[in-house]
This record gives sequence, C-alpha cells and structure tokens, in this order.
Amino acid sequence: MASFVSDGLNIAFNAVGWGDPVLLIHGFAANRNQAWRSSGWFDLLDAAGLDYAAMDNRGHGESDKPPEPEAYAIDKMARDVINFLDYLEAKQANIVAHSMGAMISLALMRDFPDRFKSAVLCGVGETMLEERDRRKAMAEALTTSDTSTVKDETALSFRAFAESTGSDMAALAACIQCARPPVDRDVLGNIGIPVMVVTGSEDELSGKPEPLAALIPGAKAVTIDGATHHTIMADPEFKAVVCDFLGIGVPVDEAEEDRWKR
Repeated sequence: MASFVSDGLNIAFNAVGWGDPVLLIHGFAANRNQAWRSSGWFDLLDAAGLDYAAMDNRGHGESDKPPEPEAYAIDKMARDVINFLDYLEAKQANIVAHSMGAMISLALMRDFPDRFKSAVLCGVGETMLEERDRRKAMAEALTTSDTSTVKDETALSFRAFAESTGSDMAALAACIQCARPPVDRDVLGNIGIPVMVVTGSEDELSGKPEPLAALIPGAKAVTIDGATHHTIMADPEFKAVVCDFLGIGVPVDEAEEDRWKR
C-alpha cells in the first residue's frame, strides 16, 4: 500500500504517472478501490494513457481514522487533497468527484483555484442547497446494533453501503458528525474553471443537477438515466459524458471491453 503523510495521518493512495493527473475523489463511506477501481475508472484512464490519482479520504479505506469529529472538518479534508497533489509534484489536476468528494472539491476550488483545470461534480445537486441536517440520524444508523430502530431511510441506505465497503463505522460516525457549513452561493458564483454537475435520474439523495449548476458560471448539468447515487460511477453513460467533458479520446466501450478481458 502506497501512502503519504498529511496532518500527521497516513493517507493511502494509487497514482499512475507523475504529471498533472485526473484526480478521483470518492464519497462518504466509499474508498478509492470501491469507487474507482471496481467501477472501471482505473482501467479507463489506463486505456486513455492519462495520469491519474486517487486517495482514501481520512476515516475511509486504508487511510488513518482519527476518532474526533473535528478532525473531519471540510477544510482539513481539502488540505489532505492539496498535500496529495504536492506529494505527487502535480501543479494542477482535473477533478472527478462523487458526493462528499464533490463537497470537498467546492472547498478546493474556493481556496486553491489555481490548482485545478476542471471539475466533474457527481452525486450532488439541488439538495446540496437545502439546509437539512441528517448528522444525528446518520451517526445513529452507523453505530447502532439494532437497525430496526432507525426510521431514516437515507441513513439506513448508507449503513448498508458502509457495510458493503467494509468501512469503520466509528470513524464514519465521527466524520458525519462534524459540522458542515452551508453551501456559499457566492463561492459557487466565483468558480472560474469548467464544471459539470452530474446526477442519476434515480438519485433522490442528490436531486436534479440544474439548480446547482445554474449557480456556477458556465456549468453544464447532466442527468444519467437509470443511475442511482451509488451506481452512477460504474454507469457507461456517465463515463462517456465525463470522457467527452475532459476530452479523453479513448472509447468507453473499448475500455470496458479491456476491463472484462483481465
């Protein structure tokens, strides 16, 4: 396992090449292997001949898992990403990020705008603009020994997802309990790089992409038919629109065929 140190924590990663990468940032309760390797993104980018990099966010996968909720402040998680780019000696990156990763990406574009060329924000949409606090319900769902007592369906779905990824429930509960500031619309309006906001038609957690994209100058909104919050990364249509957005020349079907031959 390759790793680097950020803020005193060991952060696990995969990286191909030492140029400016396609930077893959996973969501809550996921990890770099589940989100990007298993869904075929490593193979796709290998087939395209592009440098790419993916790390396990703190509290996730093979990275260290501090127990304190304050360790998961969005600014600290964003700083881990910048430290990752610095470790790779990368000047800039193209972001492809899902869910919590997209939230981290907004902080990155706000505080480090010169480090990024473009961003695909997946699994976020109009609900990001709403002030709904599910932290307590999510933490309870992640740590309870009796899920029959949990009434929040979204919290239950994340408990099931966290179990499927073999996640550390205590670390995820600490992560979700950290206060998240509301989305700053002025920050969205100051984003100066190309952005695409993508959600699945069956992603009730994210909602429609258009309201969020409308607040980002020039942003494109895309809906992937039939995709859910947790299946969209592996969806061939999602891969196709991202390849088009990034100007990747490799046909997605070719990359998928190569993946299944291995």
